[in-house]
Amino acid sequence: MGALAEWPARVKSLFTNYDTARSIYELKMWDLGRPKKVVVDDWLPMASLTDTLYVKRTADKSVWAMILEKAGAKFFGNYNKLNWGNFKSAYYVMTGRPGVDIYTSNFAEDAFFQKIAAHDTQGDVMYASCKNTGCSAVNLVASHAYTVLGARTYTDGAGVTWKLYHLRNPWGSFEYNGTFSDFDTKNMNSVSAAALGHVIGNNDGDFWMTSADYYAYIGPMGVGQYATTDLYTVVDSVWDRSKS
Repeated sequence: MGALAEWPARVKSLFTNYDTARSIYELKMWDLGRPKKVVVDDWLPMASLTDTLYVKRTADKSVWAMILEKAGAKFFGNYNKLNWGNFKSAYYVMTGRPGVDIYTSNFAEDAFFQKIAAHDTQGDVMYASCKNTGCSAVNLVASHAYTVLGARTYTDGAGVTWKLYHLRNPWGSFEYNGTFSDFDTKNMNSVSAAALGHVIGNNDGDFWMTSADYYAYIGPMGVGQYATTDLYTVVDSVWDRSKS
């Protein structure tokens, strides 16, 4: 959900109908290759009178994430079924599109970088999970999933070309503190930040990291493939039903 949120229009397309006066929302999810309507209200499990138990309201007070989470809980059976979910399953349920797992161990470092850059160009949704150990050394959270926003090269003033990955912590804070992070004032400065379109010191969970650190600390990765047309619609339009 955090990875898909980088494309607001895609999130909006999940909400097919709503009645805010009655606090009812209809979402389109996918089951066995077919779109399925899931209807929920905005009664949410609460940890206290002012704090939800699971997904929290964002800084702009939007509630879409909590409604989408509730729809997912209804789809799978209950909130407990959402614990330790599988990216490919979640992505398919939300979009009807396939996802694949990618492992750095299966690629040379440069080949992997080019692969992720290509997925970024295609508009695919990407996430990566930190390894179980060692992540705390650079302020990453073990076994935690991060949104991968892209991969690009940057040539600094000394003529050194860096391969960099752009990631975001869905918590909206708690950032990586290694090379090219906001804490690395030598490499992440006003010049490099401008070139990368990055805001330094915002503590918004958005950060860049080197390819070397990515390989050292990041483990499994999921890629959700993107298409502008529902696969269901495409199949229905070309399938000759007389032969079924």
